[in-house]
Amino acid sequence: LSNGTVIINRQVSSTGASSAEMLVDALNVTTRDTVTGQELANVALATVESQIDCSGGSAPNETWTTGGGWIFAPFGGKGTFGVSGGVEPGPTYKGHLVYHDHGIDFKIKDIEITGVVPNGCQTTISGTGRTDTGEAHFDVTVTDSSSGDTFSITADGAVPGGLYAASGTLQGGNIQVHDQTCP
Repeated sequence: LSNGTVIINRQVSSTGASSAEMLVDALNVTTRDTVTGQELANVALATVESQIDCSGGSAPNETWTTGGGWIFAPFGGKGTFGVSGGVEPGPTYKGHLVYHDHGIDFKIKDIEITGVVPNGCQTTISGTGRTDTGEAHFDVTVTDSSSGDTFSITADGAVPGGLYAASGTLQGGNIQVHDQTCP
């Protein structure tokens, strides 16, 4: 294109101290104004984002919760997620959240974990996340249960309508509270 670019299999990666992320667009087309050079459109087809957090294992006096899967989202479609959270001595909160409501294309990814509250087989993870429109505060509560693991998220700030909430029993996936025996 004389006024833009076409990229097939665009890959953008980033790494941190203990995590890595990759964004892949099957096709990415960008057009620019020929006079000002300002971007007019940026269209991505078949975008996939993956992330891994390779934080070290928990010490004997730490409780960690990890999980991933999907629930039915409130506006139709699936709500898919990956989550982890734990408290290290100090206390220092560690964790990760990625959530995507496919019905309304709402996504949030953690920027900072500000709290982790383990309570037996249930853990609440709080923090600040980035959405497509800005920052939002989130609270996620997960439960590890042999009768059906559950996931719940509330987010406020740069979210559809100012407040987003979804919860349910996992339709696929698993929640694991480590170093606990959960009924």
